Amino acid sequence: MQWVETTGKTTEEAKGLALDQLGVAEDDAEFDILEEPKTG
Repeated sequence: MQWVETTGKTTEEAKGLALDQLGVAEDDAEFDILEEPKTG
């Protein structure tokens, strides 16, 4: 199993970056959100 840790302004942005790095579809990935983005 491969894993990466990414950051983004939104969780969707971070997930998209992770999918690009791994080269897999969202259906083939599992996500653990370590910290929610801060607002403001």
